[in-house]
Amino acid sequence: MIDQERFSRIAHQGIQFSAPISNAKVAEIEALLPLGPNTMVLDLGCGRAEWLIQMAERHGVRGVGVDRSADAIAEARSAAARRVASSTIELVEQDATGFDVPEASVDVGLCVGSTHVLGGERATLRAFRRWVRPGGHVVIGAGYWQQEPSQEYLDGFGGSKDELVSHADNVTVALEEGFVPLYAAVSSPDDWDRYEGLYARNVEVWAMDNPNDSERDAMLDRIRRWRDGYLRWGRSTMGFCLYLHAIPPDPGGLVP
Repeated sequence: MIDQERFSRIAHQGIQFSAPISNAKVAEIEALLPLGPNTMVLDLGCGRAEWLIQMAERHGVRGVGVDRSADAIAEARSAAARRVASSTIELVEQDATGFDVPEASVDVGLCVGSTHVLGGERATLRAFRRWVRPGGHVVIGAGYWQQEPSQEYLDGFGGSKDELVSHADNVTVALEEGFVPLYAAVSSPDDWDRYEGLYARNVEVWAMDNPNDSERDAMLDRIRRWRDGYLRWGRSTMGFCLYLHAIPPDPGGLVP
């Protein structure tokens, strides 16, 4: 067994967002959000909190980022200290399952690639439904099946078919939970190839630089199996999207 958190830290080194998204996709979403100095943003499973920090830099938002990884929060705090005012962002090292804020106290909720920490997309949306004010917005970054996953592909990374649903079903879940779906920024093949390519490259370079590390061989085995699975099946099977939803300003109302 390898240290999963260490593996992730090595694999994501230098990758701006720990997901197959680009600055262009982030800009698409931000252009549709009312962001300013009075905006309160909550980022669940924030990792290094790059998007939250960028929002503070560009729009002056205030925010809270929550992640259970001590290393990720340490990196986030270091980056925030260099780039934004100290009072702008609070970064909390905590498992999101035990986190809470007052109801309707948040303007924008973010959860990109981390819905699993609260038990999936539906559970994450229900938490945000409490925390985000009526008229506020939620951005969910989530995977989906582009087509039926082969068992060989699932076996390669220890996954199961029920971990994801279709792109359409991701939107349907939001509707069922009382949200108004506003926009979907789908990751392109280039977004995926850039992310997966750098992810694998980082581990390969680390292994060359650390030939005597006790986890080297296990990490190489894992990344090579992962890369093979992506190239053979993943590119045509798994998708990723930033879903922008709104909470109606009143029960049954519509967000303009």
